[in-house]
Amino acid sequence: MVTIRGRLFGLILAALAWPVIAQESGGSLYSAEAPVASQAEDDAGPALRAALARVLVRLTGLPDALHGPGVAEALERAPELVLATRYRQGFEGEGGERIYRDFLIADFDPVRVDGLLAELGLVVWPLPRPTPMLWLAIDDGRGPRLVNAAQGAAVEALRAAGFARGIRFALPEGSPEDDNFGVQAAWRDDLEAADALLARSPGGAQLLGRLYRADGGWRAEWVLREHGVELARWSESGPDARSLLAAAGAGTADRLARRFAELAAAGPSGRFVVRVHGLRSADHYPRLIGYLRGLGPVRQVTPVAAEGDALIVELDLAVGLQGFAHLVETGPVLRADDSQSPPAEFRMLE
Repeated sequence: MVTIRGRLFGLILAALAWPVIAQESGGSLYSAEAPVASQAEDDAGPALRAALARVLVRLTGLPDALHGPGVAEALERAPELVLATRYRQGFEGEGGERIYRDFLIADFDPVRVDGLLAELGLVVWPLPRPTPMLWLAIDDGRGPRLVNAAQGAAVEALRAAGFARGIRFALPEGSPEDDNFGVQAAWRDDLEAADALLARSPGGAQLLGRLYRADGGWRAEWVLREHGVELARWSESGPDARSLLAAAGAGTADRLARRFAELAAAGPSGRFVVRVHGLRSADHYPRLIGYLRGLGPVRQVTPVAAEGDALIVELDLAVGLQGFAHLVETGPVLRADDSQSPPAEFRMLE
C-alpha cells in the first residue's frame, strides 16, 4: 500500500531529479562534452578545448590542474587528440535561464592524453579509485527517508558532479536492512550503524548525508569515511537542493583527490615487498588481503611467502612506500613499524 508519506517522498525525489542537466555520470574517463554554438565544423574548436579541459580535470581529480604552466597551450592541441565526436541536444542552465542547445561529445585517445599529462608534469589519479557508497536521508518535513538505487535520478546532480572529477558513487539497493541501518547512519550520525554498512560499500568508502528543509531553503550535512575512519565532515545551506547535491559530489571528489595527491607527493610509485606480522588467527589473512585490495593506490597484491605469524607480500603501488605507510596509518588494519633494512615492516592490528 502506498502511504501519503510515501507519495510525498516520491514527489520530492521527482522534484530533485528534474531538470537533469548533466549527462556525464557514466562512461569513459577520456570522453567529455561541452556546449557548442552550432554543429558547423568552424564552431567545434572551442568545444573540443573545453571537453579536453574536463578530461584533464577528471583524470587528475583536481580543477586547479588547469592553471598549471603550459596547460592553456596544451588545450589548443585538442583536435589532434580526438578519436571521435558526436552531438546531442539538451537544456543548459536552470529556471528561467534554461536554453535548448547543441552539445559536442568528444572521445579522446587515452594514450595521447596520458602522454600530454606526462609532458605537463600532471599526476594522473589512477584506477581503481574509491567508489563511495552514498547513504543519503532526505526529510521533506515528514521524516527522513533513504534514497536508494531505484531513485537514483534524485541524486543525478551529485553523481554527475562526482563523475566530472572521476568519481562514481554507488547507491544502496533498497532492502529493509539498507533502510534501517542507512537512516541510522546518515540521519542520526550513528557510527556503529555506519560500520555495519561497510560490507556493502565498494572499497570501504562511504558518504553519509542528510538533506532537509531549513530557513526557507535546504541544508545538507555530510560525513566522508573510508574503512571506518572519518576523512571529512562539512555542511552547506542554500535555496536549491540540486546545487547542494552537486557541491557534495564535487566536494567528495576534491577531498579524495587531494588526499591521493598528498600521498603521491611522498615518493615515486612502483613495486615494493613488505612484511606484515601479527597474523595470529585464521581470519587475519583474508582480512589483510581484502583490505589491501580495497585501497585505491594499491594496484596489485601478490603474496610471496609466509613466516610464522608474518606474511611477505609484493605491492604494486600508485604511490611510494612512504605514502602507503601514511595511508594505512589512519586505517583500521595496519600500522608501519620502524625498520632499518628491507623489506618494510608492518603489523596487523587486532
